[in-house]
Amino acid sequence: MKLFHDSAYFVDGSNPNAIPDAINALRDLGVTVDEYDPYDFEALARDMNRTNDEEFRKDFRNIELGVMSKTRKLVERIDGQITNEERTTLQRDVLGRFTMTHKGWLSISAATRFKRRHINFQTGKVEEGTYVTAANYFVDAINMGYKKGKLKGIMQEFKDLYVNGDETTRKNLERVSKEVLFLSGLFLLTIFLSSWADDEEDLWGAQLSAYLFERTTTEVASSQLGVFGEFYASFKEPIVGLQKIENLSKLGDLLDTSVIDRGRYKGLTKQQSYFIKNVVGAKPAFDVWNAENLKSQRDSYDYFNKEEALIPVAWFLDEEDL
Repeated sequence: MKLFHDSAYFVDGSNPNAIPDAINALRDLGVTVDEYDPYDFEALARDMNRTNDEEFRKDFRNIELGVMSKTRKLVERIDGQITNEERTTLQRDVLGRFTMTHKGWLSISAATRFKRRHINFQTGKVEEGTYVTAANYFVDAINMGYKKGKLKGIMQEFKDLYVNGDETTRKNLERVSKEVLFLSGLFLLTIFLSSWADDEEDLWGAQLSAYLFERTTTEVASSQLGVFGEFYASFKEPIVGLQKIENLSKLGDLLDTSVIDRGRYKGLTKQQSYFIKNVVGAKPAFDVWNAENLKSQRDSYDYFNKEEALIPVAWFLDEEDL
């Protein structure tokens, strides 16, 4: 028989020896394996109007590596998990190891926004952090524009720098603009839903809608300008889940049937609150059980997750609207 594509190799390209190793393993078991040839280069060359020679095979391999690298980067941004190669590199650095502690997505977000300009030899493209590009763009436009004609010169320089900028600059500026617009629109919708929920405290649907949008807005903001706050929070509380461990260790509450007279779990026994806090899925179910619980959860979440200062549109709104 003849073996062809090995899925592990073509999914992430992390083990280029996967197929030869598999073939050798089969041969060790006594299975006859023909000479391995992953591609029908003759057919590929014909489809691409090329001659099947060494140069074509080299070009095709380069295309393959480029596609694999771009695919890995897209997957990395979608699922928030960095590749094994980058994980190894990060773990060699003190700050890198810190960002890898329960927050792999933070290193991706930081790199996407703050990395210096360089050529990515895997993709063959020039890359730069979006916020680095935006900062340089605004500083250059203001400095050069002011010298040319003050306010009018600055506005003209903004246009000229964008039009005459390279592809990386324009793409990054467009991305920052889209991010800010999307977050601003989401934030305004959240304000509307929150106001509705505040007026309808006993309406479960209003409380749930507001809570979901408030959490979504916070999560989106934390991966944009809120990334600064995430670094601070990680330095402040480096051990993620410490509160959960503390709750779990309070074994005395497991046998305590006294009723809680105030706070989040008012009216429940300490035994019941222990199970709610520590049984998987119990607390989320308790939080959305009724409108009163949702309102309490919203108030608590809003108190500990103030992201308005990191959302540009919030700067133009009155504090009473937030």
